[in-house]
Amino acid sequence: ADGAFSYAAAADYFGTDSQSGLLVLADCKNSIGLDRLMEVARCQVRTVITADGSGEAIRGYKKVEKGVVFEWDDAMFFLEVTGHMNARNAVSAAIAAQHFGVTPDVAASALSGFKGVAGRMDHALSTTDLDVYIDCYGYLPESLAENMSALRDMHPQRRHVLVYQLLIVDGISEAQKPLHISLAGWDKVLIASYESAGLMVAAGDDYLLGLEATLQEWGVDATYIGPLENGLTVLPGLVEAGDVLFFSVHPRSADLALRMLNIRVLMKILITNNTLASLGGSEWVVIELARALASRGHQVAACSSQIGEAGSILKEMSVPVIPDPFDSPFKPDVIHGQHHLDTMRALCAFPDVPAIYHCHGYLPWVEEPPVHPRILHYVGMCSVVSDRIRLSRGLTDQNVITVPNWVDLDRFRFVRNPPQKPRKALLYLRSFDRNNWHASQLCQAFESMDIKLDLWLPGGDTRAPEVVP
Repeated sequence: ADGAFSYAAAADYFGTDSQSGLLVLADCKNSIGLDRLMEVARCQVRTVITADGSGEAIRGYKKVEKGVVFEWDDAMFFLEVTGHMNARNAVSAAIAAQHFGVTPDVAASALSGFKGVAGRMDHALSTTDLDVYIDCYGYLPESLAENMSALRDMHPQRRHVLVYQLLIVDGISEAQKPLHISLAGWDKVLIASYESAGLMVAAGDDYLLGLEATLQEWGVDATYIGPLENGLTVLPGLVEAGDVLFFSVHPRSADLALRMLNIRVLMKILITNNTLASLGGSEWVVIELARALASRGHQVAACSSQIGEAGSILKEMSVPVIPDPFDSPFKPDVIHGQHHLDTMRALCAFPDVPAIYHCHGYLPWVEEPPVHPRILHYVGMCSVVSDRIRLSRGLTDQNVITVPNWVDLDRFRFVRNPPQKPRKALLYLRSFDRNNWHASQLCQAFESMDIKLDLWLPGGDTRAPEVVP
């Protein structure tokens, strides 16, 4: 709104050292702002036009599982974000890197698995009936349209609800029609006001009510809710199960948006294990399960009579660790039971709470699945374990499901495409005996495919298996 202020600041910043250089990436060929920046900068300025903002240099853009792939300058890019704008931004970064001697294929490798930056389309919550995103910088009309397109790619056939906090840019007359068009693409729009901290003049109630009326005339389900904090009371009645909820708010309002997520009914989950001392298999299951559940907005606690290194890791993650289920900081909605006696202790502590029993083997006896009317489902880590639970306890397929052990794709991310015929493989185990039956079968299988099998036995510390020394 006040170009003199911003360009004066730029002049002070770029004019301090005449020997420095400035590389400008522009998404259009004609820019008044770019011309003025070059006027005030007393250093060398080099300007690069990035495909005129249209993505013309990007080929083969395609959505894949976990992200998108595309080709630019004969290099294949993979990003763990969606949307053409992210692809164009990635190309802009690659163009900048070229000026420092970085080739496109190296730039593509460096950006491989890029998950976006904080404050842009943060996936704040994912439950069975609601996905929530928070974006603090995508409030311009073209950004809203890009965000909506990306969400529809990720979550097709769902209702997309926008909570839009208007900032000063939306009051500019030139932005009116593009703003109306970008808002009209959402299934439901909740308009919130923004109280300026003094540098900007916020849109008034008259303007916001007029925007609500205009959108309604266009057939958009739009509601003006006043200040964003009003969402704490009105949002539960306006959001439905299955919705995708997108907050486009000022960075100062991000914490308020996060508070609104707590109005949704999330689960309180108590996980049991016979020990949280040393780092064994079931201990790692508790750690990774608690991490994943907490990241989705659930409240988690872990219970074991033996607490040690595994318990310390959980505490570092802000997960309460308790020796007795009666010490739980909350009454759980469900008990995730691991190991016989520990599951039964939790069931006795909470006589009206249902449970699932997660079984990781049939030896030793602590894995024996208990039979209890409030254990509604049994989970086996492989089909053999599930079959044994089913047969030994007289249960049906409806009561027993198989959930194989998993790989955390956030830690073990895609880095490069393997060759068509792999030459080497790495086996990561805490212990390995080539003479036992399972090991011999595995080694023979790799040898038959002419693949060299390397072993990594980490010994003591197994906290970072993704880091191979």
